[in-house]
Amino acid sequence: MNSIIQYIIPALLLVFTQAFAQNNNTADSLIREGIRLSNAGQNQQALSNYQQALKLDPYNAKALYQVGFLLHSNARDQEAIPYLQKLSTASGTYAVNGLNLLGSIYDNSKQPDKAIQTYQAAIKIDPQNRELFYNVAIAYYKEQKFPEAESSLASALKIDPTHALTHRMYALAAFHQGKNAVCILAFCNFLLLDPQSSQALEAYTNIERIFAGSAAIKVTKPGVYTYDKYIVQAEVASKKAPTSADRTLIKFKTLFTLIGESAGKQTNKDFFSSFYADYFYKLAQSDNMPAFSHMVSLSANKQVNSAWLTEHAQELGNLTNWVTATTHGL
Repeated sequence: MNSIIQYIIPALLLVFTQAFAQNNNTADSLIREGIRLSNAGQNQQALSNYQQALKLDPYNAKALYQVGFLLHSNARDQEAIPYLQKLSTASGTYAVNGLNLLGSIYDNSKQPDKAIQTYQAAIKIDPQNRELFYNVAIAYYKEQKFPEAESSLASALKIDPTHALTHRMYALAAFHQGKNAVCILAFCNFLLLDPQSSQALEAYTNIERIFAGSAAIKVTKPGVYTYDKYIVQAEVASKKAPTSADRTLIKFKTLFTLIGESAGKQTNKDFFSSFYADYFYKLAQSDNMPAFSHMVSLSANKQVNSAWLTEHAQELGNLTNWVTATTHGL
C-alpha cells in the first residue's frame, strides 16, 4: 500500500506543477496580448485579456497593475482600486508601480491617510525609490504635517540630490516650520539646478523676503534654527556693497560661509548640516560665486543676469562643472 502512495503522490504533484506552469504561460500570453491591444487603443479588449489572465493567476502582479493602470487612464479609479489593493502582498516593479498609482488615486480623492499608508507600503518593497519618498512627502505636506514631509524629502534627496523639485519642497517644508536658513539654502539648490523653471521667481522672491525681514528674526530654538542668526549678519554685510549685483553676491557668500563654519564645528551633524551647509560652504570657498549669484537671481532680473551669464560663458561653464563634480554630504 505504501509503495502505491509513493507513486501516486509524485504523479499528482507532477500534474499540478504542469497545470500551474501551463496557467502561468497562458496568463503571460494574455497579458502580452493585452498590452498590444492597449497600445493599439483597444482598451476594452485589453481589459478582457487582463481579466482572463487573472482568472488563471489571481495575484499576477503584472496583470493587476495593467488593469489598474488601464482603468485609471479611463477615469475609472473606483474600479481600479480593488485590483491595485491586491498588490500590497506582492513584490517587484509592478507591485511598486501599482501601489504608487494607488497612493496617487487616494491622494487625488482626498484620502491622505490611505495615500500615505499605501506609499509607505511601496517604500518597504523599494526603499531606494526617490519618487515614492517624494510622493509621500507631498501627501504629508498637504496635511500640514511639515516635519514628516521634511523627513521624507530628506530621504528622497539622499537617493537623488539632483531632483530640483525635491529641493523646492524641502525649502517649503522648512519655511512652514520657521527654519529660515534651511529654507534659503534649499531654495538656492533648487535654483542652482533649475533657474528658469516656472517656480524660479517664487523661490527667489521667498529668499529675498526672508533676507528683507531678517531684522525681525529671533532665534528661540536650538539645532538648525540657530543658523538663522547668520541671515541677519549676511544682510547687514551686503548693505555695504556698491551695486545690486555685489549685494547679492556678498549676501549669499557671507551666509554660506557663516553657516558652513558653524556646521563644521559640529560632531554629530544633522541632515541639513551635512547635506546643505557643507555643500554651500564649498561653493562659497570656490571661484564660482559670481556666476552662482547671477544664476539664482536670473528670474528676478532676467535681462541683466542673462547678459552677464552670456558675457561670462566660461564662468558659467565652471559653475556647471562644479555642480556636476561636487557631491552633497550625507
